[in-house]
Amino acid sequence: MLKKMTILVGVALLCAPYAFADHHEGGDMPPEGDMPHLMLAPPPETEKPEDVGEPPPPGEDPEALVDWLTPIFHGMMDTDDSGEVSLEELRAWAVFAHVPPPEGDEPPPPPPEGDEPPPPPEGDEPPPPPEGDEPPPPPEGDEPPPPE
Repeated sequence: MLKKMTILVGVALLCAPYAFADHHEGGDMPPEGDMPHLMLAPPPETEKPEDVGEPPPPGEDPEALVDWLTPIFHGMMDTDDSGEVSLEELRAWAVFAHVPPPEGDEPPPPPPEGDEPPPPPEGDEPPPPPEGDEPPPPPEGDEPPPPE
């Protein structure tokens, strides 16, 4: 009995990290929600800022942390010291972007059973072919090969 309990506890300990890893935040998955997200990270050649002061105490006001970090990040991102962050400077920091699909977009219906192609969605019918662009009829006397 003791041997079985020891084996069960050992197996549970081996499986525990995998069970807890499923619930972590972050990673490569897009953030949840219906708002676009852009994740920024400094490029490797970015120099660390000097004399940035003391951060606000943890757990107090998250807005105070944003107020403290914004000028620091702006200074690090503005590499040409123009006072504005250009598109190229911002693009160098962008590491992940997520834009959810617009509301009302549904995946296309599955193809119907059989040989016929699915009908086009409503309002997306292809235009008729222009007149005069019909393929020429096959020459007389030549029979098409029999279907396999």
